[in-house]
Amino acid sequence: MQKFLLTVLAGALLTAPVAAETTQRDLEVIGRALGFVDG
Repeated sequence: MQKFLLTVLAGALLTAPVAAETTQRDLEVIGRALGFVDG
């Protein structure tokens, strides 16, 4: 489970600079992921 979450977060961090225009969307996805972890 942790490996999957780390992969998702790492992918988001690597994709953010490439798709700077979708940073807001990335933040929303990360927020949802973190909320899923907390929940």
